[in-house]
Amino acid sequence: STARWPRGEVEPSLKDEVSEELIQNLFEDTKDIVKVIKVKPKRIFYYVASDWKWKIYLEVLSKRLEKSLDKGIIKNLISSLEIKEKGALAAKYTKKIVEDILKMPEDIAGKRLKAGFIDEYEVLMDAKKFFEKEFNALVYVFKEDDKAKVDPKGKSQVAEPHRPAIFIEE
Repeated sequence: STARWPRGEVEPSLKDEVSEELIQNLFEDTKDIVKVIKVKPKRIFYYVASDWKWKIYLEVLSKRLEKSLDKGIIKNLISSLEIKEKGALAAKYTKKIVEDILKMPEDIAGKRLKAGFIDEYEVLMDAKKFFEKEFNALVYVFKEDDKAKVDPKGKSQVAEPHRPAIFIEE
């Protein structure tokens, strides 16, 4: 729309918009899990993706929008982004992300690339009280690579940018 933003109000940034979508999607995903497992959650754990996953994610998004995404990207990406120490893990993750991003609608890919890195840890910490109230449970947020994280089922490993991992305890 070409309508001007009302004066005196701050136009929400793209980062804010994408952060809001993150919270909505995570809320829906959590609700779906609770419905499926048919338990009343006591504790909910969220794990946000590590920085190296974000590097790969944004690079793959960028290649997708430049129309230069191909299977050869995986090897080049891993060597260029200094994530060699992640080895097979990075290769496996990159392969999955390439598949996911190729399926993603172009407008969403464009929006996410433009928004860039989202500090999901900070976003979820800000939304923690909302989640606790909605689910009447204790909520914990951890970074995937936090050495002190509580991760009884190893769920943190499946965290991805825009898709934090979820573990629910009854």
